[in-house]
Amino acid sequence: MEIITYQQADPNSWPISLNKSYPKKPLRGIQSFLGPNFSNYVKVYHAAYLDLTASSPHLSHAERENLSSKEEPPVFSKLFTGSILSLVGIPEDLAAAKGKYQRILWREIFESQGLEFKKTSNPEVLRKSFKDSLPSNLYGFCGYGFDIIESQKLADALWQHGYRFVNCFYDYLSSGLLLDRSMEDSEIQFELEVKRIPELIDYELPGDVYFYSTPNYLWDENRSFLIWSDYDLAYSFIGCNDYFLRVIQDAKLEYQLVDKACRYDYRAYDKE
Repeated sequence: MEIITYQQADPNSWPISLNKSYPKKPLRGIQSFLGPNFSNYVKVYHAAYLDLTASSPHLSHAERENLSSKEEPPVFSKLFTGSILSLVGIPEDLAAAKGKYQRILWREIFESQGLEFKKTSNPEVLRKSFKDSLPSNLYGFCGYGFDIIESQKLADALWQHGYRFVNCFYDYLSSGLLLDRSMEDSEIQFELEVKRIPELIDYELPGDVYFYSTPNYLWDENRSFLIWSDYDLAYSFIGCNDYFLRVIQDAKLEYQLVDKACRYDYRAYDKE
């Protein structure tokens, strides 16, 4: 297998240069990260799953965590346990025990709570509807990009539609190299065969490079698409041409078409 070699990212090259405006203009919407020139802008909701073997689905994640603790947790731990960011990520055995989990759409969860599923829907609104902690049999809404199943479906769809190589970019927090390098040196980029996308997040696959997330940026040389993922967000955003919409559909990703001014921040509450 060909070894993946990566190099220091060029901050002035496209698309890396796009997000340099973020600290100065944080409310410009997703065009800050994707640029203003795509014909389609897409919000992809990272997958959620029901644990079909959960013994106490009536308990919330916070309640289950508190019951398993022998000592009274400090106030900060209580707040963190109730957060959407804790104990609601993708299960470690998702790939190995697929029959244990059932994919559930965000739309279905929102509607089950009497909430309208809109382009601005986000996990914070959903968490509040469950009294600040999701049911303990519900997982997902994951940051760090696509999970292993989504990554495999995306790779398959890319290949089926004629894409062979993609370019990848990791910022200094997502690359995992920050402890060994400076902030600038930790930002890396490389070219990758699309079939190898799952290797980036699955250390059990026979790859030579492993990260804890899918790339912050994923794109092709012809700029027919640009995928942007942020480690704090439960969704990714894509700028693309009409042809690439078929890739998104065939990968069975849950998505909505948005405009380039769509807000991306984690606490963008459910308001039009």
